[in-house]
Amino acid sequence: MEMILLGYKNLDFTNKEGELVKGTQAFVSFAEEGVEGKRADKLFFRDGLELPNLKPGMTIDVVFNRKGKPEQVTVASASQRINLGK
Repeated sequence: MEMILLGYKNLDFTNKEGELVKGTQAFVSFAEEGVEGKRADKLFFRDGLELPNLKPGMTIDVVFNRKGKPEQVTVASASQRINLGK
């Protein structure tokens, strides 16, 4: 699924259950049927998942497993162009 990467942050903390949470939280937008404009969401990429060199504004292609968790991320486009009707 193609998504525009809006931003991201690295996570490294212990949750309330005492489990270590380590990975990257990504903020993305994408087209969705029934949505005027784009839908925004956040994803969690677990530590150990091979990620490209992420930069805000790039278009990424995310492949999800059967449980809906990201299992592959590739760069679809390094820059996003917005058509303003000119």
